[in-house]
Amino acid sequence: MLGHLMEWFYNGLGGIRQGKNSVAFKTIVLKPEPAGNMEEVKAFFESPYGPIKSEWRKKEDQFEYDIEVPVNTTALVYLPSAGNNTVTESGRLVEEVNEVSFVKTEENCSVYRIGSGAYSFKVK
Repeated sequence: MLGHLMEWFYNGLGGIRQGKNSVAFKTIVLKPEPAGNMEEVKAFFESPYGPIKSEWRKKEDQFEYDIEVPVNTTALVYLPSAGNNTVTESGRLVEEVNEVSFVKTEENCSVYRIGSGAYSFKVK
């Protein structure tokens, strides 16, 4: 019975999901879903390619999201955005970061594709 609760922690709050038609987390979807007045979540999942980390914090005027994506994988990252938000990765505007590419806007989120590595996003 606790399996459903654990799945909600990883898939919902932490946002760690396997990509559609992906095998063994070769493609990852990182789509955290902050609930209620939660201000911080740290999630970690050991995939066949290596560890996946998803940590987010809600602050008064910004959303911070730290991610680690294993080697030889890619991820789609969903960041809450109303269109007029400033999105940065490690202090640089996301448009200036070669390793991050905009994919689309969906469900009040900006969706970006990233490769393996560690990323630190901020949405203001």
